[in-house]
Amino acid sequence: MIIDRRLNVLAATDVAQSLSGAFQIGANLARFTFLTPEGQPSHPRWKEAASATVGLLRSFVDEHDEDRASQHILGELATASRDFSEIWADPETRTPMTGTIAFEGTPVGTVTCTYSVLGVSGHDDCAVLVFTPSDATERAAVDLLAASSSLSS
Repeated sequence: MIIDRRLNVLAATDVAQSLSGAFQIGANLARFTFLTPEGQPSHPRWKEAASATVGLLRSFVDEHDEDRASQHILGELATASRDFSEIWADPETRTPMTGTIAFEGTPVGTVTCTYSVLGVSGHDDCAVLVFTPSDATERAAVDLLAASSSLSS
């Protein structure tokens, strides 16, 4: 999946889109996390995902001067979500560039992957998020997602 510095999804494979509603092309990861019912705090791992999302947004904002569009999304999130404001207020909130994430509610159940956030040479306002199944069982689940994605295309 490729995202821009405002966490808009620019490109995502069919499998990535099957893992999470947040990964739909045109979606915004921060808005999904803080402003949609699917991304709300009732999710068991929401706090972890919310902190990672804020950390990723912060890393892009820190790397670039805040432009009008970045100011707009930060203002929208701060106004509409107390949770966002509280997490954003902690200057230590950073996203690890690698880690593990469990995607719940996929068509094949919970899928656990490792992830890496990679910079794009020559395009420092974008990043690639790579998700890799964490073991053979998770690989089989991702293969099922890929097969069902190709059938529905």
